[in-house]
Amino acid sequence: MAILERILTATRAGKLTWVDDVNDWRKTEVGDDDCNSISYRFRYIEAPPQVGADPYMLELMMPGLNAGFFIGTEGYALLFDIHVVSKGGDPSDAQFAKDFLDRNDL
Repeated sequence: MAILERILTATRAGKLTWVDDVNDWRKTEVGDDDCNSISYRFRYIEAPPQVGADPYMLELMMPGLNAGFFIGTEGYALLFDIHVVSKGGDPSDAQFAKDFLDRNDL
């Protein structure tokens, strides 16, 4: 969790810039080494008889650490916050939920 917290802090500070990469990965480059990227992506799980798939897992790849975090875990929450911040949002404002309630006069 300490690694994810450091990545989140660096993303918030603008030290890490994330871009979309191939196969639904988001990626940032760090340093000058040959092996210098941090990447994450949502993993979609389809469970019969459910139609479609939901992003129940986030996968992280970086030098020295490859990990998967399932929804409901601290790792998923931190990596999801990194995702929200990397897209220019603020995970603490719950804007999507607020917009939903506003649209429905609640």
